[in-house]
Amino acid sequence: MWRAAGDWGRGTLALSDEKKTKRKTGGKPSSDGTADRDVGHALRSVYSKTVSEDVPSELLDLLGKLS
Repeated sequence: MWRAAGDWGRGTLALSDEKKTKRKTGGKPSSDGTADRDVGHALRSVYSKTVSEDVPSELLDLLGKLS
């Protein structure tokens, strides 16, 4: 169950203690590393696309107001 964590900051959500359990994996990792390689490739692809995106003009306007 999610609860507001007022002690940590306004609007922060945290898991209650009864839900803080580790997930169990369904099986053993593959010995050939194919899954690791596929995940690594997917992460690099998403990172590359994110880095190449332009900064939204609204964000640039807000940053300009700070200086």
